[in-house]
Amino acid sequence: MLKGLLGSTPVRQGAACSTWFRGRSGESREPAVWSPLRHLGTVAPSGPALLLVLQLSCSGVSPSDLDLPMQADVDTGDGRFEVSDSALAGESVGEGQQLPADGQPESDGSDVFQGLLDFRFETEQDVEAPDFSPPPDIQSGCIGNGDGVIELSEFPAMQALGLVATYTLNKPGTQVPVPNLGGKQQEDKVSWAWDFSAKISGKDEVHYESILPLSSFWFQEHYPDGEFVQPFSAETMGIYRLDEEGLFLLGIASAEEDVTALAYAEPVLLLPLPLSAGQAWEALEVPAEGLYEGQAYPASYGAAGTLSVTHSYSFLSDKKGTVKVPAGSFPVQRVYLDLEMAVHNSLMLVPVAQKRVRIALFVAECAGTVALVRSLEGETQKEFQWASEYKRLGF
Repeated sequence: MLKGLLGSTPVRQGAACSTWFRGRSGESREPAVWSPLRHLGTVAPSGPALLLVLQLSCSGVSPSDLDLPMQADVDTGDGRFEVSDSALAGESVGEGQQLPADGQPESDGSDVFQGLLDFRFETEQDVEAPDFSPPPDIQSGCIGNGDGVIELSEFPAMQALGLVATYTLNKPGTQVPVPNLGGKQQEDKVSWAWDFSAKISGKDEVHYESILPLSSFWFQEHYPDGEFVQPFSAETMGIYRLDEEGLFLLGIASAEEDVTALAYAEPVLLLPLPLSAGQAWEALEVPAEGLYEGQAYPASYGAAGTLSVTHSYSFLSDKKGTVKVPAGSFPVQRVYLDLEMAVHNSLMLVPVAQKRVRIALFVAECAGTVALVRSLEGETQKEFQWASEYKRLGF
């Protein structure tokens, strides 16, 4: 039995397996022993290798029968998978720590996307070549045109399912200074430059994230229109849908079962596509129903009233330019987000509890969000100087 990251898919015992690596540099088949996945294919100007298509192929098993990524051991007769815990989405490894020897990823110098499955396959059986064609190379065509506008074709979230991105991120619970969030205006007077490449000694660590299918998670039934899941904050995952209008957030949930699963009454537009500087949009007092930290909302307390939750979002795509992160330099749009979360009592005119944070997103063609800076709670300044979350692509 082959168990998925948060789900499972059966693979017949004794199946002979091989992998296909797909990228601009071609394809290679390694039928007997797998080394960690390599970085293949540049997808953004001035950027490192970002996106790779992997298909695990087992003879007699259709590609669609496999539910990647994988977490647990696989019993294939005389064969054995060894999957390193550090390859799992959202797990952090502190600076100075080393991955297991069998899970050490080979690098092309960029260290941006590490193999989702850091494993070795050992078997005494003869391994047959797959009897079906490898999947099409759907990623190598995503090359941004650098025109300062992000189109739907330059936002390949669905094609990136299962890939693991490496980030530099401050340790949980720490507060770190932000180096000039406002940026430096360039000579053309319309573009800006940000440098987030320096590491913060003693506070930064390696962090891995992945875009995963909603079907892999316990909360999928709460979001019938959702498509994929990605971390929204240190505590929650965001549930998203992508269409010709843009990227929508349908709610937030916890990875831990039965803790948090809040679904919005209407989807929140996070990024309109096309995206360009000067756009502004909002979604105010959106009702959020379901579980939050184990409590169901709305919650009725009889004569004491009913508690309900709303989230309000205000967005501004205010600047374009270039951001430098550990992975390299990227042309980006800066999207500024003001988020207010409130708890209301039906008997009161004002919220009984509120929390407000500000977030700056730096979005690049084909690479997505290459930097995210989240303020401390209650921040009032737009160009804030301290962050509770300071995440940059690469390490």
